[in-house]
Amino acid sequence: LAYQRSRKCSQWPTIVVQRIETDGRVVAIGREHEQYQWMACMAEQGREQQKSKPDLVVPAPVVNPIPR
Repeated sequence: LAYQRSRKCSQWPTIVVQRIETDGRVVAIGREHEQYQWMACMAEQGREQQKSKPDLVVPAPVVNPIPR
């Protein structure tokens, strides 16, 4: 399910998923100016998934800044 969330929120070019942890947390790297839009998209996709799976726990994603 975490992979599905990340694919539906893949329209921001500087956000790159680094890994998906076993608890479902998506860890990405990206630029700060796209980070908040991506995180909002991920939260929305998590809420959509919870509609069909009410007990689903969706951990907040993490975006690490791209080093300058």
